[in-house]
Amino acid sequence: MHRVKICVVTGSRAEFGQLLPLLKKLEQDSYFNLDFVVTGSHLAPENGNTIEEIRASRINISECIPIKYLDDNSREGIARQISDVILSFSHYFSEHRPDMLIVIGDRYEMFGVAIAASTLLIPITHICGGSTTSGAIDEVYRHSITKMSALHFTTCDAYRKRVIQLGENPHSVYNVGSLAIENGKEVFLPAYRVKAVDTTGAGDSFNAGFVYGFLTGKGLEECLACGNACGALNVTAYGGNTGFPDKEGLKEFMEKKKGEETK
Repeated sequence: MHRVKICVVTGSRAEFGQLLPLLKKLEQDSYFNLDFVVTGSHLAPENGNTIEEIRASRINISECIPIKYLDDNSREGIARQISDVILSFSHYFSEHRPDMLIVIGDRYEMFGVAIAASTLLIPITHICGGSTTSGAIDEVYRHSITKMSALHFTTCDAYRKRVIQLGENPHSVYNVGSLAIENGKEVFLPAYRVKAVDTTGAGDSFNAGFVYGFLTGKGLEECLACGNACGALNVTAYGGNTGFPDKEGLKEFMEKKKGEETK
């Protein structure tokens, strides 16, 4: 039986934390052949040498691809890093020919990886597309990766709609909600259904809600619910934090939504 070769690339610690449950599933499923590539700040001692955390997870690393000019954070330096990523991953993809590439988020390294894959006609799956960071270059990279991708997994319905507004086929865009992990325990919660008018700051609002839950002693699932609720409320008003709730507003919203079907 032909095993589908899935290449997953990580360039930062934050990405790896989000990708870990997916990597485990892919590695355990006999239908897939996981091709896991580590790059970017994972390989830089000055950034904590987080390759050791990846090794500790026991996920098999297929290749480590260092990036030149990582110590230059100027715009020219970042442009050089992107060009080096495109060159290095073009060679890698040409040699290994994965059936699909999976990338997450909006880092410029993943932008370069996606350019290499799309040019070589390798289908791309993009996780966490559709959000906005007005005025930040991340938005350019994120939406560009979306346009190069064939399959999309967003974290809320508002982001799914934005990906579709960018011209993507609705049948290839899935709202899969949020995932959290604690000591190997995985918790998944779908997003709350709200009428979104402006998604600026939704990710930061989710993070703030999750941290609030953690600092007030809530369990993992409740922390995730607080994050989802803060993110949902924030998109119901224009501006980066206009819709962000206070404690009473958050509690009232979550009580109201309790038991409702989420999506």
